[in-house]
Amino acid sequence: MLIRRGLHLRVESGLLSGIDLAADDPGTKMMVNVLASVLEFQRDMISENTRQGVAAAEASGKTLGRPTALAPDKAAEIVTAYSEGAAVKALAREHHVAPKTIRLTVPLELHHAALQQSAALAAEGAGQAERKAYRVYAARITAAKAPQA
Repeated sequence: MLIRRGLHLRVESGLLSGIDLAADDPGTKMMVNVLASVLEFQRDMISENTRQGVAAAEASGKTLGRPTALAPDKAAEIVTAYSEGAAVKALAREHHVAPKTIRLTVPLELHHAALQQSAALAAEGAGQAERKAYRVYAARITAAKAPQA
């Protein structure tokens, strides 16, 4: 493909110096295929080692990922305030976290209720932006509800 475009990939130094990796001869094709296979094997080994490391860490009881931004008692307080009508941005300012953290703290049941209340956004008379916002929000709720693989 490189040759058809008039490009050449020439190795300048190292073990393969002087070889044009885009050449069309059988020896070069074999060398490129062997290198590609070795690199693919290396990538697969890195992925496998990563999966094994994560499994070992989970088995030993280590908590993976980012630490939570809110303590469980604060999260419960936020859920209560949100269900009583407090705004997400106000709660975020009050607890010194990002609004997205507040949205993640809120139980899915409240998101479903908010989605039902905003069903008018998907109605016939709604504009394109409103319908899209509703679809995106509904898709996020559905994805959050789906079991994690």
